[in-house]
Amino acid sequence: MDCHHHLDGLYETEHGAVYRCCQCDWFNVFFGPIILSNSRAGFDQLHALIDSLEPELDPAHHAFGRRYHLHTANHQFGLAFTQAEIDELRELLDGAVAMDELDRLLDDALRPSDDS
Repeated sequence: MDCHHHLDGLYETEHGAVYRCCQCDWFNVFFGPIILSNSRAGFDQLHALIDSLEPELDPAHHAFGRRYHLHTANHQFGLAFTQAEIDELRELLDGAVAMDELDRLLDDALRPSDDS
């Protein structure tokens, strides 16, 4: 998504960062050379997908220690992660989810109620 609004940083790790556009409610995920832009639903799906990745058990499928594979549906394009990379990516996404939830809770708590 081509968004020209201000992006709020939600969470950073050594090799990645997640930003959210408060106007569009889109998330930009940067991790190493990877850049992903997702709606809130797409970000939630990405988080669940990365959280559910299991390591490849067959040594023929994990060259250079890259045992975690993420492929397109037709398997013509994929990404392969080491244990350290998948751990950092999970930390990045978990941290962004937590900060997004904290922002929503603070917004709700600070918003004037209709009872006033």
